Amino acid sequence: MLWDPWSWLCAQMHMLGMLFELLERTGVGWLPFAADCAVVVACICVIALIVYLLHRCRDRLSMNRERTNRQFESVMEVAPNAMIMIDPSGEIVLVNRAAEEVFQYAREEMLGESIEMLIPERFRPAHPKLRDAFFEEPQTTLIGQGRPRIGLRKDGTEFELDLGLNPIETTEGLFVLSSIVDMAAHHRTQKTLAQLAAIVESSHDAIIGKAIDGTITNWNRGAEMIYGYPAKEAIGRHISMLIPDGQTDEADQIMQKVVGGVLVDNAETTRRCKDGTLIDVSLTVSPIRDESDVVIGASVIARDITQRKAAEKTLAQYACELEKSNHELEQFAYVASHDLKEPLRMVASFTGLLAEEYRGKLDANADRYIDFATNGAKRMAALIDDLLNYSRVGRMDAPFRAIGLGDMLQHVVDDLRTSIEETQAEISLPEETPRVKGSPTRLRQLFQNLMGNALKFRHPDRPPIIQISCQQCDAFCEIAVKDNGIGVDPDFHERIFQVFQRLHTTAEYPGTGIGLAVCKKIVEQHGGEISVESELGVGTTFRVTLPVYFVDMDPDVHRPKFSKYEGEVPSCKP
Repeated sequence: MLWDPWSWLCAQMHMLGMLFELLERTGVGWLPFAADCAVVVACICVIALIVYLLHRCRDRLSMNRERTNRQFESVMEVAPNAMIMIDPSGEIVLVNRAAEEVFQYAREEMLGESIEMLIPERFRPAHPKLRDAFFEEPQTTLIGQGRPRIGLRKDGTEFELDLGLNPIETTEGLFVLSSIVDMAAHHRTQKTLAQLAAIVESSHDAIIGKAIDGTITNWNRGAEMIYGYPAKEAIGRHISMLIPDGQTDEADQIMQKVVGGVLVDNAETTRRCKDGTLIDVSLTVSPIRDESDVVIGASVIARDITQRKAAEKTLAQYACELEKSNHELEQFAYVASHDLKEPLRMVASFTGLLAEEYRGKLDANADRYIDFATNGAKRMAALIDDLLNYSRVGRMDAPFRAIGLGDMLQHVVDDLRTSIEETQAEISLPEETPRVKGSPTRLRQLFQNLMGNALKFRHPDRPPIIQISCQQCDAFCEIAVKDNGIGVDPDFHERIFQVFQRLHTTAEYPGTGIGLAVCKKIVEQHGGEISVESELGVGTTFRVTLPVYFVDMDPDVHRPKFSKYEGEVPSCKP
């Protein structure tokens, strides 16, 4: 309990009052003593004040000492090196977190123990003399000034360490604070840093370090090659030497984001080289933080994309020219089809009149020739119609939209109802199907062709059975159309998707050989894939992979995009 001088002074005054009252009762009177009492009271007040001030000083010194000790312990705790404090007897009195990690002891296991517990047994006998000699003549020894020593971990393993010694004078006496570096870990760190430095230096990308105010602090060889400035000319200058006129605001905005702790990734802009030329670069700017997690600068990685941008520009020009060429070809197809159809209609008309008028009146060869001419004209007309249909597949008649796959498959079955009844076919549809995004007309045409082929190329000894299944795999679904028809020879699996590739004569199976090519083009237009699995005499399975429609997809996007599968379609096969 602290001494209270005011309470003590009040007690003394109360005692004086009691004394005056006693003198009054005995008749002696207190006036003769008044002057002396005043002196006594004054002395008591002065003494009380002095004692109070001394106590305040002592309390303040105690508080300052405690605050200093706490600050000292806090600094020790966050120090990257292992730190241990011992007294003259070698007893451990203070340990930081890094020391626990290095020696693998818990703090409680080291405090109060002898420092010799952290030294291999063969060195322990000589250590007390060395410790006593240091306490007799204490002097600071920095890390790297002494010879390497050997430490002992809790698990019994030894390791090389470097030691720094600092004598600490306190009111309780002299202590020694040891700063310890695990040399094996230090060598690993140095090796890693050297490797990182070599990677940075050998990178063909420009890697630049800059301070908050824009001053360049680091400049690798890649920066020399891209910008033309050697490191000695760049370091110390402001980053604005690379900023073209009119782009200062853009650079300031990037730096404001970085100072706020935001990583700026793949920002495409232009920069100015030493010779004044402008180049296209892709920038990745990340904040550099100090030990307190405060942003003190920025790391800039710049990649020269001038050639890539030029290639993109060239490709864009080619795409524009190709689109123009395709448009011209499409117009030519329309014109050619019109010009070709008119003479074909005339040929077919007159050969039909010849067949009606002169069939049986001429010899058998003449009737056969007339039939050849009539059938050829009809087949040529069918080829022209199919070619026009194939050319139209690449055109985007309307934006893609969500399509219920189950309803669409049912509509296709309804369209083929007559053929299904004539062939006594059995068709099974999947119970659950997702929605896909695409063109209703084209997707309906796709599955109509696949189901129509299954009905056309049926096995002569059995009625057709068509099984349609569907399974979803992440952002895609796979629709399988399986039949029990005549099958396709594996050698022709790729050939059947080419234009005008027929495996049978028109007498066996009618058609122009363009249906599966149209199917392939429709599927690829929708960002999917089509494949075939077949065995002669057993049946065929066509597998179609299409993107699934999600609610959050952009309704204005014509082609579905899924960044997760950019450039590839995942397999949904088990």
